[in-house]
Amino acid sequence: MPAIRHNGVLVWYAAFANHCSLFPTAAVMDKFKNELKGFVTSKGTVQFPLDKSLPVTLIKKVVKARVAQSERQKSRVETDCIGRSNTAGARQVCKPPYNLILCQPPAP
Repeated sequence: MPAIRHNGVLVWYAAFANHCSLFPTAAVMDKFKNELKGFVTSKGTVQFPLDKSLPVTLIKKVVKARVAQSERQKSRVETDCIGRSNTAGARQVCKPPYNLILCQPPAP
């Protein structure tokens, strides 16, 4: 599925027979629940009908909120990982992609 990336995936999007979908995560969907009234939504998805113009301003706000959420998560994880040791005993700062439990990059 196509995605917009910035320090990882921000949102996924897809086109279907009767609508276009945006997948910005449940937390962001909850933040905009009042503005998303009138659209078909589920936990982490909003559907935009093809017979209407895309709400570009709303989509921009949703993506910007997702960028802010991503930046907060990245900052929190890097702060949380500072000073932890890897298996060789060297100090490291985790950078995505990472394993939160081990504070190490995932195995190839």
